[in-house]
Order: sequence, then structure tokens, then C-alpha cells
Amino acid sequence: MNAFTIKDLENLSGIKAHTIRIWEQRYTFLNPQRTDTNIRYYSNVELKTVLNIALLNKFGYKISHIDKMTPDEMKEKILSLSQIQAQQERIVNEMIHSMVDMKMDEFEAVLDNYILAKGIEKTITQIIFPFPNLNAYRIYVIYVLHIFLS
Repeated sequence: MNAFTIKDLENLSGIKAHTIRIWEQRYTFLNPQRTDTNIRYYSNVELKTVLNIALLNKFGYKISHIDKMTPDEMKEKILSLSQIQAQQERIVNEMIHSMVDMKMDEFEAVLDNYILAKGIEKTITQIIFPFPNLNAYRIYVIYVLHIFLS
């Protein structure tokens, strides 16, 4: 899938559509395409960028500074976040990135590594259920857990 609506971005990132529209005007990291009826749609890359920006912003980075970062710098900053919640959200973002790119092997590897490191119970309570807007993500994780436990 390579066409996400602004509502999709809102649901997956937790950033309100109004804020996303403002970011489009002020910063360079979003440049949505438009349909013939002038409806915005976003690419896989833009979705991943919004997920990364939302995570960095939530943990203290200013949007104006994030806008000037290269993708590699963003990734480095995300990996350096030390708060437990930031690390958990980073794992979820990695899994969403894998889902968007249809790389199920990567998705399962991230999930398997977390299960091996933290156990099934913590995976469910820390990774799956704290994120209420990610129903498709939850369905897939439950499917993978079913396979893992079989």
C-alpha cells in the first residue's frame, strides 16, 4: 500500500490531522500528493517519517529541529532514546514500518526478539495493548503470536 489518508496518519501516529496540515505548511518533511478531487494522500515514506517525528517530538525534540535532520540522523536520535516508553514505541514503529513495506519477516523478527527478551506477557501488555488506535496492527500481532505459540 502506498496511499495513506490523513486519517490513516492520524490513527497510526497519534498526531491530529489539523496538526499534520499545519506541518505541511511550515516544514519540508511532508509533501502529500492529491487526488483529482483534491484529497491528500501520503506515501509509505511519509507515513514512516510522521511516525519517527511523532516519537521524537513526544520525547522532547522540537519539530523545527527535527525538520532539519536527515533520515539517518532521525534514526540515530530514535535509537538513542533511553526512556522505556520511547523504546516500546520505537518497537511498535519498527513493526508498523515492516507492515507498510509488506516485510512480514522483519515484522516477525522484531516481535520474536521482543518476546524472547521480555516474554509473552510483557509483549502483550507493553507493545500490543497500550496503543489503542492500531487495530490492524493488533490483529496481525495476535495472528503472529498464535503461530509463535503453536
